[in-house]
Amino acid sequence: MTTGEEILQRAVSHAEMGSSQDQAVDDLLRCCSGRRVSAVRARQGLLERLEADPGDDAASRALGFVDEMLGRDVWDVV
Repeated sequence: MTTGEEILQRAVSHAEMGSSQDQAVDDLLRCCSGRRVSAVRARQGLLERLEADPGDDAASRALGFVDEMLGRDVWDVV
């Protein structure tokens, strides 16, 4: 499993469990270890899931977690 896939699965799991945004985003940031590309891939996977099923509330909430994560100023610059 790639890091992007793990982020996607964790984000959906947090969404289904009703985790707070801060709790979910903190966990997702630890999971990706500063690898922004993995987070972007997870976001793309969630967008594809929502395209296939626009009523998927867990994917929608998970996308919010990933978007919040990507919006934070914590990424390693190479």
